[in-house]
Amino acid sequence: MLLCHVAALARRGLSIRKVSAFRPALFFSSAGDAAAAPGTGAQPPGKYRHTVLLPRTQFPMKLSGQKLLDAELRIQRECDFDQLYTWQRERKAKKEFCLHDGPPYANGDAHVGHALNKILKDIQNRFEMLRGRKVSYVPGWDCHGLPIELKALGEVNTSHLSPLQIRKKAREFAESAIVSQRAAFQRWGVMADWEKCYYTFNGSYEAAQLRVFQDMHSKGLIYQDYKPVFWSPSSRRCDNEQLLLVATERITGLNTTLSTELQNLATFTGSDLEGGVCQHPTLSGKEVPLLPANHVTMAKGTGLVHTAPAHGIEDYSVATQFNLPVECMVDEEGRFTEAVGAELQGQSVLKEGTATVISMLRAAGALLKEERCVHSYPYDWRSKTPVVIRASKQWFINTGSLKDAAKEVLQKVRVMPESARASLLAMLDRRTYWCISRQRSWGVPIPVFYHTQTGEPLINKHTVAHIANVFAEKGSDSWWAEPLETLLPPDVLKKSKAGKETDYERGQDVLDIWFDSGTSWAAVLQAADPRADVYVEGKDQLGGWFQSSLLTSVAVRNKAPYKKLVVHGFVLCENGEKMSKSLGNVVDPDVIVNGGTAFITRELSSFYFSIIKDRRSCQTVLEEILDGVTRSVAPILPHLAEEVYQHAPGHDEGETLFRSGWIKSSSVWRKPGLEEAVEGACAIRDSFLSSIPGCNSAEYDLTIAIEPGLFFELMESLQEEPTSTTSQLTELMMASRTTLTNALPRDLPSDTVISTGKFLINLEGGIIHEESMYSVAAVPASLSRCPRCRRYTSETPECLCPRCQTVIGNTN
Repeated sequence: MLLCHVAALARRGLSIRKVSAFRPALFFSSAGDAAAAPGTGAQPPGKYRHTVLLPRTQFPMKLSGQKLLDAELRIQRECDFDQLYTWQRERKAKKEFCLHDGPPYANGDAHVGHALNKILKDIQNRFEMLRGRKVSYVPGWDCHGLPIELKALGEVNTSHLSPLQIRKKAREFAESAIVSQRAAFQRWGVMADWEKCYYTFNGSYEAAQLRVFQDMHSKGLIYQDYKPVFWSPSSRRCDNEQLLLVATERITGLNTTLSTELQNLATFTGSDLEGGVCQHPTLSGKEVPLLPANHVTMAKGTGLVHTAPAHGIEDYSVATQFNLPVECMVDEEGRFTEAVGAELQGQSVLKEGTATVISMLRAAGALLKEERCVHSYPYDWRSKTPVVIRASKQWFINTGSLKDAAKEVLQKVRVMPESARASLLAMLDRRTYWCISRQRSWGVPIPVFYHTQTGEPLINKHTVAHIANVFAEKGSDSWWAEPLETLLPPDVLKKSKAGKETDYERGQDVLDIWFDSGTSWAAVLQAADPRADVYVEGKDQLGGWFQSSLLTSVAVRNKAPYKKLVVHGFVLCENGEKMSKSLGNVVDPDVIVNGGTAFITRELSSFYFSIIKDRRSCQTVLEEILDGVTRSVAPILPHLAEEVYQHAPGHDEGETLFRSGWIKSSSVWRKPGLEEAVEGACAIRDSFLSSIPGCNSAEYDLTIAIEPGLFFELMESLQEEPTSTTSQLTELMMASRTTLTNALPRDLPSDTVISTGKFLINLEGGIIHEESMYSVAAVPASLSRCPRCRRYTSETPECLCPRCQTVIGNTN
């Protein structure tokens, strides 16, 4: 990732031509060559300029505007970006790698959040492909649900539209969004199977989804019940409790009116009240029982709470325990029903109904205190409006019986960052049931029929299997388009031991879209290996796709659908909203800016390039560095990497980087002890340079004193003779002459600069461990500056140093 930043800073242009027309990335010519390639800086002056062979390149340093965009498209075209996925699928590879795509929602154009997610996935896929694995990556789209339905219909009055008309408009809207998003993803250069994308509104996908539904229903994990659910009055449907927003608001319009002085008259425990009754505050003569419950605490409130069995999750649990009636008193629009009386009927429970209740309590003399307060309340994550809890007859998944198995299989899944595992486990613990039915038209219909007289549901393995086959052939529109005898043929009715098809009517609810996308493993992953190597999504999917996929897969197969989860953060706005380092997935920009450039700016630009600038033999090392850096950043910067590769020598015409594999390191480069020797020399050099701030290191002769031992032997491997102007140690010191000894001489000149330090050697994995002291004496160079190489190694200012004399002699 650090090298990515370095390469990105190196240039910002993408110019390409036919592969055969590319020139080598590095070639050498004399400084006075009139045919030198463009893009080079000023030439060194002097009569020896024609003898200095400097590198040249035709690689474009900068492009901007339309030229940059055009160049990227040419790279994609010339390097066959659109054929790369097919090529790597057809090649021989021993190992497969599957990244299963979490389907983005098809409700608009691609945005920066999509870019983050798709590029992270592309980096992973390209890296695995370069390492020799056969990548499977099938993009998909989540196509059903209320947001698409609402956007498709806009301001249209839907009361006169049939379900098929609504579905037609929603499908058209989703299809247009898919076309737009897919074009953007392909333009970004994402490598994927674009010919075999999956869509949750495809008949084959819907059929696979129903088969998962049938399997879970046959195991008793899916059932119908009358329970409290989170209900959105704005959309008149139940909401996924895992994806509610919690908003904190100040309740306005209330005033503190308590005027009576209160004091304790007696103290008793809550259990003393059990079995007692209290008078209803506004209904004269109505007694209300006092019941114990574990969810009531003194941490907040009074320790005494009212119970509305149809309008609270804990309340419903208490009602079930004590056989209380569960009567819903709020309609689908969030208004009180006639069951509460004429004074409240028709009023919104979230608005004017609250004020009316307070007025009724005040009139009855039962209002003890009224005050302003800050209150946390759940909001619909889509419409950003408050929800209510109301009992409704819905279809549920018994997640309570699944979560232990889900938590067990999750222990075998790698989670990155590891902190995200705790979040997912906590969400599983809190979830006792999952409401999967929705009262809309745009979705996969729940395959259930209801008896016209009794209302009893007809659903079994025979009916669901048949509906799945119908959906596979005709799509889920057939639920509304086909006659009932097609959906309930005689043979299915006979197997089901049911009556005539005219005795039944089809249900109108559709499945939750999280069940839609959560069964993608059944529709997309290969049967031979039904587990993906990795799922990569944002942290919001801990309560969404990650969880729904896990629960459905555990229910059917008792295994997770993924081997690894990678949880990433969000793209942040300029004020830093949604910043979260708790998941460990936010990259510190300082690491990139200050650390990422270290190799290029410090090790190459300011050091290595300086000591090899007049050497022709360095091109092999530079070629190896260029190849290694290019392949390292290729998964992250595929366009830049391909352009660099096409300018570089040493590969066949028409070959692209991504078809040439990973870094190929030769054993010739493996020199035991050399890395430690260079590291030690660099430590000495750093001490020397820090002792002469602002001075030219080439103007000094050095004497390096190291006590006998392993460190001294390592330095001897860089300089065989005691004193040298041409040794590797001298070049690493960037000085003119270096003397290596065990102790500094006593008669040093008065202008000598002395620095000291110590170096810790670790060899053989730490088996060899030794710390050595060193001293460096730097004195002004005794010889003159060479007019060609500019090092102080010449006898006189007019003469060339011995090294340059040899170079020119060989050149001539």
